[in-house]
Amino acid sequence: MDKYFDEFTIEERGGKRGDSFCDCYPDLELEVKQFVFEECSKTEATFTAGTLAIFTGNHLYELNNLKKVDQRLVRSVESCKLELRRFGAKFTANSSRPIVKYFIEREQHFYLITNDAVPQWRIPTTAPTILLYDDCDINYERNSVSAAINVGGDSYFDNQDIFSQFKRLFQLLPFENEYKNHNFVCLLDNAKTHTAADMHINDFGTTPGTRSIECYDDDGYSKGLLALAYELNVFVPKKCKLNELKLLVSEHTAFKSVSKLEKLAAEYNVKILFSSKYHCKTNPIEGYWCHSKQYIRKNADQSFQRLLTLMPEAKTNANDKHIHLKRFRRFSKTIKAYNQ
Repeated sequence: MDKYFDEFTIEERGGKRGDSFCDCYPDLELEVKQFVFEECSKTEATFTAGTLAIFTGNHLYELNNLKKVDQRLVRSVESCKLELRRFGAKFTANSSRPIVKYFIEREQHFYLITNDAVPQWRIPTTAPTILLYDDCDINYERNSVSAAINVGGDSYFDNQDIFSQFKRLFQLLPFENEYKNHNFVCLLDNAKTHTAADMHINDFGTTPGTRSIECYDDDGYSKGLLALAYELNVFVPKKCKLNELKLLVSEHTAFKSVSKLEKLAAEYNVKILFSSKYHCKTNPIEGYWCHSKQYIRKNADQSFQRLLTLMPEAKTNANDKHIHLKRFRRFSKTIKAYNQ
């Protein structure tokens, strides 16, 4: 056995025979790691090993000041798959979306719609829960949670407007007689005004005084990401660069993305759910907007005054045709279909 082992080692079979691609370009490896981290952090599953191969090739050409003359890849897709595995990246099929799983497991808590020709409400059997949707009217109602857009200024609500509107909504919910002894779940889309968080890993520089949120030490200097890492007891190797530091700190619970709205809702015992991106069928309010737009287009005369009168008419028309019942029933069927 010793003889055979000596022959094996002399022939240098197996093991590392030379420098790898990442050994030759350590700075490029850091950029690749940061790219993989950012792409894997996105909600949509569009990132592939082919995307990484193209990214690596383009940056290698830039690093060596070379001009790309054809479409051949510097690194094969198979090699990039091995790199992703080495970085710890993995793909898990999203067959059970959070919103789908939540409603399927708690179906008996919500008001559902029957499948009859004339749909009727089905009363929950235990701990009834009210499902709320982000909606607003064009009229401002005093002492209510409605809001108005200043057409002369920003064309849409900013995060502070949304935050104030929801805060008042959560404060008023317990005083509605119809909502007594109910729990509340608020379903929102993924607009930036809804998902804005207090802080993100990319908001920080490395050292004090650099790009940072308002977080100061005793000397009055803004803390860098490195100082926060030490305070959070995160092990940081020597000569750690910013991209590596972001990867390390991002795993800490302090930097897990929780939106401001979710934190606010938790203070009032309200659950916030975000509908799936690019799946408008998982939010019944989208069906209401489609019906309203269709009604307005059919009856508009291209004047602003007519538009103002058509908005409340479209809402009344939707109620008369029981559009809300049909949309809720479609929502329930969609959730069950996505669960299969």
